[in-house]
Amino acid sequence: MLRYTLLLMLSILIFVGCNKVETRPATILSVSSTVELTITPTLTLTPTVTITLTPTPIATTTPELTATTWSTFTYNSVPIISFDYPSGWNVVVFDRPDPNLSIFAKLYSSDGTAGLNFQVYKFEKRHDPRDDVGWFSIPWYRPIAVKDASGIIYIAKSESTSGDQGTNLLSYYYSEKYKLQIYITPGVTLDESILKSPSITDTVSQKFGVYEHIIGSLRFMEPN
Repeated sequence: MLRYTLLLMLSILIFVGCNKVETRPATILSVSSTVELTITPTLTLTPTVTITLTPTPIATTTPELTATTWSTFTYNSVPIISFDYPSGWNVVVFDRPDPNLSIFAKLYSSDGTAGLNFQVYKFEKRHDPRDDVGWFSIPWYRPIAVKDASGIIYIAKSESTSGDQGTNLLSYYYSEKYKLQIYITPGVTLDESILKSPSITDTVSQKFGVYEHIIGSLRFMEPN
């Protein structure tokens, strides 16, 4: 199950389009797509041909990001789960592809250069990625904790010779109290040179300080 979950999480770092089922008008910016279709004399279109437009995916590399104002994402469940994110980001909630998955949401900047995925799974036990290495390695991690949950922020480096490859920044929390595993994952593929930094911890904080703030702002609250 963990390997399946990690494969799902890594495969959706680059958004390929899903059915949108909810938006949050208070913070959502409109996204438009433009398709230029060039038809040559040798191309014949028949009535069976369809063109599907999908939202612009998050870029696979992310520049240093700053945020001066924050909004709050709230998942109205039991417990209520919330966290901070940069004001002005779009928020889209998608259909759930896994029966254990309670919510899958994507938050991203209007220019598509920064964003994250938010997922909540119902697991009776913690699924720690360090217990399932083999097709990937974890060259760096740092423990993280908030009230009622703990986990790690970590770098996963693919060891696969086929399929998903790359070096990714990931994080997860597990709440023993609520039996929930939460992933707040930046949609980025890292330059492997980060692994040669004198202090990976310092480099991650410098380049991804906003994400560290988001991850550290996770909150659980019992409904009234």
